[in-house]
Amino acid sequence: NPVFTRRFIVAEKLVFPDLKWVRPTNTSMIRFNQQMNLSFLVKNYRFQNPQRDVSLTIVQNGDWLNSKSDIQARNIKDGFFTFDNYGELSFSGSNEFRWFDMRSLRSRRSGINTIENTKNSTNVLLQLGQLRNNSVYSFNYDFNGKFYVDNYDIFNRFTIFSGNVSEPNRLDEFRNAFTYLNLNNAWNTREESVRSDYANVIFSLESPQIDNDLYVFGEFTDFQLKPEFKMEYDLEKGIYLCNSLLKQGYYDYSFATKGKGNKPDFEYTEGQWQDTENEYKIIVYLSEFATRFDRVIGVITSSSTYYTN
Repeated sequence: NPVFTRRFIVAEKLVFPDLKWVRPTNTSMIRFNQQMNLSFLVKNYRFQNPQRDVSLTIVQNGDWLNSKSDIQARNIKDGFFTFDNYGELSFSGSNEFRWFDMRSLRSRRSGINTIENTKNSTNVLLQLGQLRNNSVYSFNYDFNGKFYVDNYDIFNRFTIFSGNVSEPNRLDEFRNAFTYLNLNNAWNTREESVRSDYANVIFSLESPQIDNDLYVFGEFTDFQLKPEFKMEYDLEKGIYLCNSLLKQGYYDYSFATKGKGNKPDFEYTEGQWQDTENEYKIIVYLSEFATRFDRVIGVITSSSTYYTN
């Protein structure tokens, strides 16, 4: 019985890319979409049928549900592939991710409203979320939906006090011992991963009730609309709520409605902006006749902030 699954890619390095970010071909999307012109060279390889066998999948910020697949080249000559397909390589820019910093459960950090410690649990209420729209864009540095486990409280727990006098040397002993054990242990792991606590995190979004399902979305939800991250509406307070058990760390997140094909849609909750910084992965597949698998002959990573007009 599988405990969990994770997607990974085994890739070769046969592709030499040339990628430019341009204004969208569709003028109605200039404020909202991000478009790339892509070409690449594959050296020292004889293709049987490059038009048929080579294709692209493009993923924005790890969101495979909204990825674009089976993209064919517009022009191929002497191993040089051109993919500027007149707007086909265009994505909604959405908005920068929201975030909260839960690396400490002893002090309130960015994005957190209150921390309540009870006998059996710790409840972390995030700041009340507001709907974003397409009237104003506000930049902030984010991690494009990612999260990482971390704990600022670790070493404070091992500070030994004798009366009113601290003994920091005991803390140094602990640090040195821990470092030595981990550097010489085949099962090496980050201390933050094993010593960080869990907390009940309460997400909230102020909004009228809508005739659609609303979810919390990010890498910690596997970039999927999972039932356990579905938000429920509180009629009395006029807000959507979701409780999730999460480990201490720094988290990016956004709110998404369920769109066509059960894909996440951010237009109502986050807005759309061409200026948003997003990370794109372009995966180049080679699917030759009579072979039993698709080779990945290149993976190209780019940030949408590098524009060439």
